[in-house]
Amino acid sequence: MLMPVEIREKEFNRVLRGYDPKEVRVTLDEMAEDFGHILDENRKLLEKLASFEKLESNLKDTLILAQKAAEDTKINADLERVNIIKAAHEEAKKISDEAEKILAKAKNDAKSMEKDMKEREKKIFSGIDERKIEVETELHQLVARRNSFKAHFKSLLSSYLETLTLEESILSNTEKGKTEKD
Repeated sequence: MLMPVEIREKEFNRVLRGYDPKEVRVTLDEMAEDFGHILDENRKLLEKLASFEKLESNLKDTLILAQKAAEDTKINADLERVNIIKAAHEEAKKISDEAEKILAKAKNDAKSMEKDMKEREKKIFSGIDERKIEVETELHQLVARRNSFKAHFKSLLSSYLETLTLEESILSNTEKGKTEKD
């Protein structure tokens, strides 16, 4: 490939009926200047392309990390839900076992103790129901948090996609504009 300086320094053999040397020199200088502008523009476009490629790579990496974070969050939420339910069942079993022992002892006591024992039993089962309601409420909150995260994540992905589409459109329009000028 010829460089602008090579075009400027090009010398031609002189012939008797040849072209006007000054006119040839002016034309070569103009060609060298135009060629230099084209090389500069090409270098700038290559730099822009490299930055866009880097941006695309960064966006892909971000998307992969966001997907992994979403998967990890879902897995952790599922594990937490299972653990909460398991703990609630264990606690309910313990409370139930305790209630059965209290009930067995109450049967052996006098009639005066029977009334007291029934009241304690009601309190224990009430506690179980309250704990069950709490666990169900926590479960609903976890599901709501998961759904909120999904919606936010979908919005984030949509935003990245719009940004990429806009950048591709701008790049495409810029390239078309440069092509039409040439």
